[in-house]
Amino acid sequence: MVRHKKNDEEYVEEKRSSAIGDIHRKVGVSSFIIASFLELIHKLLVDIEKIRRAEYKTKMKTHLKRHALMQLINLQGTALPLFIGGVDGFPPPFVGAITIPDTMPLKSGDSVAAYVDENWILAEVVAVSPTGRYDVKDVDDEQKVRLTIARRRLIPLPKWRADPERDAHALFPVEAFVLALYPQTTCFYKGVVQRVPQLATDDYLVAFEDPSYNTGYSPSLPIPQRYVVPYKEIKGKNKG
Repeated sequence: MVRHKKNDEEYVEEKRSSAIGDIHRKVGVSSFIIASFLELIHKLLVDIEKIRRAEYKTKMKTHLKRHALMQLINLQGTALPLFIGGVDGFPPPFVGAITIPDTMPLKSGDSVAAYVDENWILAEVVAVSPTGRYDVKDVDDEQKVRLTIARRRLIPLPKWRADPERDAHALFPVEAFVLALYPQTTCFYKGVVQRVPQLATDDYLVAFEDPSYNTGYSPSLPIPQRYVVPYKEIKGKNKG
């Protein structure tokens, strides 16, 4: 029996196939390592956020002076954790400007913009009533009075910052109408995005609607991602 002797082309092809196989195996191992590393980072950020949230709740239960309250609110904005996703995939709700439908239920402890007495205020969900409405408390109310509000009058705040370099699509675009927390207040007002964050540590620049200016808008102010949510117009009675 005569054995077939490999020619040069067959030998080269065999070596090429072997090399490609090695590359695929290495890529597979590298992808697994990267995914595991990202998962670890995400878990650490979640744990850090839980600690920060617990500290925030503890401080909010005490009697805070106005200046201390504003400092705490500002800290919550700047300390919002960065979303670290996998190699592929789309950021989930609560990341940056990702839309959160009114049908999505909220949890106790969620921070929201709540429509109360024709104003959007910074509030926190404290309970879900049997009727499906939500009990919330105004963060600026020393009496901690509970307000019962329909879900459609609540806009949940982001729980994660979007990374402009990885998830730019999870940010509001320039000229988008938004509701943003006016600095040193606990109220959200209509504004327009003038500049989008370029780095993970950047804020939006938002111009607030203000008829006292010729343009109809105030000079742009920096607002953290946590305090910029979709603009929403509410019609009808306040409790509906």
